[in-house]
Amino acid sequence: MIIDWAKLGTVVAVVAGIGTLLFSGVATYYQALVSTDQLEQSREEIQRDKQDQASRVSFWEDLDGASPERYELHLMNRSPDPVSNLEVILDIWIKTIGKQPKEHYISIDDLNLAPCTEVVLTEGNLKYRMRGRWHPVERASWVLIGFIDRDGAEWLRTPKGLYSSKEAEGEVEKLGRGVTLHLGSLTKTPQVKNASACGESN
Repeated sequence: MIIDWAKLGTVVAVVAGIGTLLFSGVATYYQALVSTDQLEQSREEIQRDKQDQASRVSFWEDLDGASPERYELHLMNRSPDPVSNLEVILDIWIKTIGKQPKEHYISIDDLNLAPCTEVVLTEGNLKYRMRGRWHPVERASWVLIGFIDRDGAEWLRTPKGLYSSKEAEGEVEKLGRGVTLHLGSLTKTPQVKNASACGESN
């Protein structure tokens, strides 16, 4: 048998070329996967940076089940920057003569949170206006807070989570259905404490 080395060389070259193409294709595919993963990580880092301060602004409540009129509402800024134009919406219950208490909302706006501070609101700090008169708040809980961060971005926090201004519209609509909103105010300066773990990321 006579081997045609020229043809064999051509076949080997073609096979080698196919192998090179396959290897190149696989490498390109994995490079694309890595690039996509890096891009996703970069986007997540940018998003974390955008909401860095907002994620450190939170609230919670301590309610006394045996005495509903006794409560503490905590509002905290764990960032080293102030939070401006803060608006608070609270859920209150208003007693009516001969009827069960009714649920209403009150809005307290134009508040500011200093850096690294925790504010404590109690029944002695809050009042609301109805029918031209101011009334004490006997029972309250958090509904939401809206605020502006150090970069001028608007945020909304509810018990469910943190939302940007664009995401917040639907949440506000759902919360606002069928509930009466009244003007609220602080009756006196609330207790202010140093926030724990200030500046630490979540």
